[in-house]
Amino acid sequence: MATLRTPHFRLNSVIPTSYTHNLVFIDTAVEDYQSLINGVIPNTEVFVIQPTQNGVEQITKILATRADQNFNSIHIVCHGAPGSLQLGNTHLGLDTLEYHSQQLQQWQKIFSTSSKTAKPLVTSATTVTNLLVYGCNVADGDVGAEFVTKLHQLTGANIAASRQLIGNAALGGNWELEIRTAQMEVTLPFTETTQKAYAGVLAIFTVNNTGDADDGDANNGVTTLREAINLANATAGDDAIAFGDVFSDTTPDTITLTSGQLTITDDLTILGTGASKLTVSGNNASKVFEIAGLGRDVSIDGLKIANGNDSAILVNTNTLLSLTNSNISDNTATSSGGGINNKGTLKLTNTNVFGNTATSSGGGIANQGILSLTKSSIFDNTATSSGGGIYNSGTVDITGSTISGNTAR
Repeated sequence: MATLRTPHFRLNSVIPTSYTHNLVFIDTAVEDYQSLINGVIPNTEVFVIQPTQNGVEQITKILATRADQNFNSIHIVCHGAPGSLQLGNTHLGLDTLEYHSQQLQQWQKIFSTSSKTAKPLVTSATTVTNLLVYGCNVADGDVGAEFVTKLHQLTGANIAASRQLIGNAALGGNWELEIRTAQMEVTLPFTETTQKAYAGVLAIFTVNNTGDADDGDANNGVTTLREAINLANATAGDDAIAFGDVFSDTTPDTITLTSGQLTITDDLTILGTGASKLTVSGNNASKVFEIAGLGRDVSIDGLKIANGNDSAILVNTNTLLSLTNSNISDNTATSSGGGINNKGTLKLTNTNVFGNTATSSGGGIANQGILSLTKSSIFDNTATSSGGGIYNSGTVDITGSTISGNTAR
């Protein structure tokens, strides 16, 4: 998706090579990203980073199509953490820069081509493209400083980033990019009205340990999924959780809960590494997730959620859970909803619910609220009473999905 905000050219028009403009990449995991798209200044071309794709790869391909055009600044808007960006389904951090180095070095070649005729924004004898990164705390601490330096070295661009929260002032955020690798003029791509009206912050919490303890120390370099969720619950606004380098190899990982269920009480996006690569297990002792808190909006992508006791997931009244690219399997309930017990709004997209058991009803899903299935499968679930696959006393909408092989005894 591309949007061009300019008084001179229409959307998808051919932009003259003599025309200088800004490129903005916005990750869809960012809260209310559409308001940011609608609020860019003139002469700005906007691209959306898709959540299920490699964001570094998306940016590289788009930049390649603009190599013969003049752009002074590249703006990336995404969730961030010290030394870390979440771009689509890809974690770009200090620990993964080397892995992405070939693509980042392609940016340098493209920037060099474009900047030959671009209007300079930097106080320098040589014109260099500016890369401005809007993600919370990206430049914070030693790890953040090293990340910014290495990103500059790989891309050849002048980098601007922040050690603080980006976004809504009431949540402790601002739009200042106070850390810069060179003297440069920074012009935000969003109107002042858009900046003031934006309601979120662009924070992300990165899990780097497969354990389950929360030691209460957010700065010791060890963050479990439980600790990340607790931190997100305590941080107002829409947050995101991603998984670091320890989860990036080809060996599947399992996080086994030893301290009970994970309770989510604030708006949150969890970006897993893939249902075949990362399992969160209830250890046959507890639920895995409970979505609590009135009006909360939670998204989970790329997880296998298994071995839950008393359901894998409980979605409470007046909450929304969106599950994408995930598997819900091998969970049990002594009452209803072996896989998921939904009392709120549940949206499943490209998600499989299978091998779950309920002593009462709804082996796969017990739905008392609003349920939407899109390109999903419900199969091989069992209920002792009724609704082997789905027990419904609410509203169900099914599109392009399969329900088969379920049993009610």
